[in-house]
Order: sequence, then C-alpha cells, then structure tokens
Amino acid sequence: MKENDADAVAVSVILPIFNAGGELRTALDRVFATCSPSDEVIIVDDGSTDDSLDVATTWADGRSNVRIIALDA
Repeated sequence: MKENDADAVAVSVILPIFNAGGELRTALDRVFATCSPSDEVIIVDDGSTDDSLDVATTWADGRSNVRIIALDA
C-alpha cells in the first residue's frame, strides 16, 4: 500500500458474533475506538437467535467502514 493512498484499508478487524446482543454494543464501541478511519470492521453474525444482528445493524448505521455479514443458522 502506498503511503498517500487515503482510500486504502489499513487494517480489517473481523468480529465474529453469536448470541452476543447484551455485550455487543460495548464490544463494538471498544473495537471502533482503537481503529483509524482507514480501517474496516467486518461483523460476521453466525446465525444468532437473539438481537445480535439488530444491534450490529443499528450500530453500523452511518459508518461507511463497517460491513455486516449475516450467515444462516
């Protein structure tokens, strides 16, 4: 990666989640606090049966460097 390539992703953080709705917002806040604007956060929901996917989707709203991958249960 070139130093002047502002659009390049520096680091990808992959956060697997499964039925973590209760703790997820805090975890995402902590991960995001350590990221730079050029980093990307990829949240992978492995078929949660609680509100994990809803929490992740709400949290990611408006953050262009966050992607959510939802796998079927």
